[in-house]
Amino acid sequence: MRQKLIFTFLAVLFLGSLFFLDLGFGIIPSAQALGFKEAGGFLDLAGLGAGFDTTQSDPAVIVSQIIVAILSFIGVIFLILMVYGGITWMTARGESEKVEKAKGIIRNAITGLIIVFLAYAIVYTISSFLI
Repeated sequence: MRQKLIFTFLAVLFLGSLFFLDLGFGIIPSAQALGFKEAGGFLDLAGLGAGFDTTQSDPAVIVSQIIVAILSFIGVIFLILMVYGGITWMTARGESEKVEKAKGIIRNAITGLIIVFLAYAIVYTISSFLI
C-alpha cells in the first residue's frame, strides 16, 4: 500500500511538472505567446541566465533538453529512494526484516540509476553516429 502511494505521488509530481513546464501539452500558454518576447525579451534573458542557447530551434537540441530534464527528475527520484532506504535502515532497530527491506530499496535504486545511465549512454552513442 505504501509503495502504491509513493508511486502515485511521484507520477502526479512528474505529470504536474510536465503540465507546468509546458513540455508539449500546450495547456498553459507560453511566455512567447503572451508577448513577453516582444516586450523586452524576458524569456530570452531568463534562458541565457540559465545557460541555454535561446537562438536554437533545432529539434535535436529540444529533444536533448527534454532528456536532460527527465534525467534530472530521475536523479531526484534516486535521491528520494536513497533517503527513504537510509531512514528505513536507521529506524529498523536491528529487525532483520526491515534491514533487508532497506537494503533492497537501496540496491534497487542504485540498479535503476545504473540502467538509466547505460540507456542514456547507448542513445548518445547511437545518436552521435546518426547526426
